[in-house]
Amino acid sequence: MMHTEIYCRNLEALDKVKAIRAIHEAFLQLSALGETVDGEDCTYDNAPAIKALADVLADVGHIGFTKESA
Repeated sequence: MMHTEIYCRNLEALDKVKAIRAIHEAFLQLSALGETVDGEDCTYDNAPAIKALADVLADVGHIGFTKESA
């Protein structure tokens, strides 16, 4: 079980729209792994999805995603 929320110093700052967009983007990227359409690989660069998730974690002050932890 994860307890990620206890590491967030500012959880009340969570932007719900930004969070759900980041989750959806990551879901699409992860669900496309190994998939093909008409013989073409559906896996794309996942760096934007990873950045979107990291940005949400930084926004809520997760101690692993703050400037002090960099």
